[in-house]
Amino acid sequence: KFLTITRNNIDRLAKLITDILDLSKLEAGRIMMHKKKLNINEVIKDVYNATKPVVEQKNMDFSISPGDSVEPTWIDPDRIGQVLKNLISNAVKFNRPGGRIKISSQKENINSRQFIKVIIEDNGIGIRDEDKDNLFRNFSSLDASMTRKQGGAGLGLAISKGIIELHGGDIWVVSEHDMGAKFIFT
Repeated sequence: KFLTITRNNIDRLAKLITDILDLSKLEAGRIMMHKKKLNINEVIKDVYNATKPVVEQKNMDFSISPGDSVEPTWIDPDRIGQVLKNLISNAVKFNRPGGRIKISSQKENINSRQFIKVIIEDNGIGIRDEDKDNLFRNFSSLDASMTRKQGGAGLGLAISKGIIELHGGDIWVVSEHDMGAKFIFT
């Protein structure tokens, strides 16, 4: 029992160190991107298959709906996978038992430019309007008691925002308190 607790704490500490290193690289403009031309749906499917056992262990419904019109584009699959894992992890942490998480993608025209839009949607506790401004800031946690209970240092969304911006995209949230959240990135 003590070895399991120790291992879990070591894993959390290793994740925190990795996140701090990624954040410092992002802030210094020194993060390496290894872009390839591929369909983001492949990354979504890989991340879905890798995270599905953990999500289902929490008795949550987990699904994907990859858009047929999504075309290959230049992305770093590891970094986009990191963003997806961060968003899925948050959806699991701040969801209810028996909750639902869905990932979808689609092609979208915004101001006469074509983008790929990815949505990670849950029906969890949602986010209050007054908390949305701090959501993507470093070391920002919405509810300290919930974060202590669930784990996390408030770095995942800040890192995700930096990665998405390096891809020329944007990330935002649409949410109502107690009604779930949709994290969207282009």
